[in-house]
Amino acid sequence: MRLLIAFLLLPCFALAAPKGLPAPGDYECRVDTGYKFKPCTIKALPNGSVMLDVTPGLFGFTGEIISDEKGRRLMFVGALNEDRPFGCFSCAPKCAENPGSCGCTEFQAAASKTCREQPIVFALTRQGKGLSGTITRFSVVADYDKGKMTTNFPQAESFKFQLRPAR
Repeated sequence: MRLLIAFLLLPCFALAAPKGLPAPGDYECRVDTGYKFKPCTIKALPNGSVMLDVTPGLFGFTGEIISDEKGRRLMFVGALNEDRPFGCFSCAPKCAENPGSCGCTEFQAAASKTCREQPIVFALTRQGKGLSGTITRFSVVADYDKGKMTTNFPQAESFKFQLRPAR
């Protein structure tokens, strides 16, 4: 799936001789403005591009930052890097292992799997010495009837992403 998205972006984003990419090093990132900045890293890739690794928090992800030929536009293309990201499960891990212990009903397995496997793709904008963008992804939401979960459906949610040099 990630390969297909990257292929569709090829007309806009060149993969040869990337320009305007952030330098490899230690940074601080946050997913959504209500959360604190946490350590994240940018590493150089053999093709001259860079990989961003965001520490799990609200949700963590890893992937490549790509640029257009002139380095003016940047995109992130990646995937979640944790087993139980926000929005993909309804129960805490300990409750999912022993459902009767918490009075929690876990989402349908197929809904959680689809949520975990969705790609993370968003545009990045330069903001001072850092970058920012809006991540839109689908979380799982449940319908209830008389206190019992009946169905799960996806709901789009947007999160403001910010990256800045480590302090």
